[in-house]
Amino acid sequence: MKVLVKAYSWLINQRKNHSPNSDIWELRRHRLKRLPQIASQIKNGTYQLSPVRIIEIKGKQTSLWTSSDSLVLKAITLKLEKKLKPQISKSCTHLKGHGGAKFAIRECLKKMRDYKYVMKSDVKSYYSSIDHTILYNQFCELVREPYLRRIVWQYLKRTVEWGGTYKDIERGISLGCPLSPLMAALYLKTLDEVMDRMQEKLAVYYTRFMDDWVVMTDSRHKLRRVVKTVNQVLNKLKVEKHPDKTYIGRIKDNGFKFLGYILRPEVKEVKEIKVNEVKEGKRKHKRLEPAPDTLKRCQDKLIRLYERGEQKSAGNYLKSWVSWVKGGVPEMDFGPYDILRGKGQKAEHGGKKVGGGPSRTQGQGQRQRLKKPHVHACCLVTNDERCRNKKALEAHSRDLYVFSRIGVT
Repeated sequence: MKVLVKAYSWLINQRKNHSPNSDIWELRRHRLKRLPQIASQIKNGTYQLSPVRIIEIKGKQTSLWTSSDSLVLKAITLKLEKKLKPQISKSCTHLKGHGGAKFAIRECLKKMRDYKYVMKSDVKSYYSSIDHTILYNQFCELVREPYLRRIVWQYLKRTVEWGGTYKDIERGISLGCPLSPLMAALYLKTLDEVMDRMQEKLAVYYTRFMDDWVVMTDSRHKLRRVVKTVNQVLNKLKVEKHPDKTYIGRIKDNGFKFLGYILRPEVKEVKEIKVNEVKEGKRKHKRLEPAPDTLKRCQDKLIRLYERGEQKSAGNYLKSWVSWVKGGVPEMDFGPYDILRGKGQKAEHGGKKVGGGPSRTQGQGQRQRLKKPHVHACCLVTNDERCRNKKALEAHSRDLYVFSRIGVT
């Protein structure tokens, strides 16, 4: 019952802004009667999950469970975390207490000094590709309680409703469910175990966040063995690597993309010409910075807010976004004006310039237009940041309308 009360507190916080027609208000009104009933049904194994509604948020489909089902699934998640966390490798960093995304990035930056080759990839359509039978068998090996098994089986073999049409799901797990991150961690447990053994035998480095993983080695031979092993494990799990998000090879000067950032080697590991340019101050070598698509999403959001006349919201969003980007990674040298300036970056796939200001081929005329603001965008920058970037603001400040018109997005 204590777990259910804790799950109830989480639920009312999650759905405090739901519409007056939401079923959360009925649950809150009759909580003294409903909570004991739900607890009894879970223990007796008689609780039945309802069909899941599919809703669309910002162009993406997600699942909306009923309030009672969300309460039960959160309570089950809290119960299972104590049982399953000790069984899941510390290399899986997205679970609470395993470090998180920023921990994985910091560790990758440290380990890049010792390795020359990398395999970076993720699973294509991970949530929708998970095989129910394989996941349920993995779950049953670790959990013996019948009532937990029954709830998890219903969660996997759910029925969804979309526009009055009902459909039974035969593959994949639910988006927007509190139990899904734990199940996603469990599904790739085999990969974690195999790679942990390879870390001991071959001295490679491995880390995973949800379905994104990085393996670094010091030789091509070890890299081939890693790729072969990963492919074998994924074939057994009936999933496949994402072809557009997979990079296998040497860690190049322009680095590789991982969890929304671009990670680069240290200065001494890049080409000698670039090292000399860095020492002379002609080139600035950043080991860590946001990836092009991460910057583009932020720029698009700022432009949408500006077009709606919400300059204050744009400023708040920009400050919170920069705080998120810089949080937990001391190596990050990045400020709000770097987004307004829109520097172009190169990813590891093809080296194509994405986003950013005018290229060298655009000529001086385009560059001069950048220096003619209509309404200064520096209103989105705090006073301290405005002082630090005074020269840059004098040279480049412009409003988001011009920023969007010149193709920076």
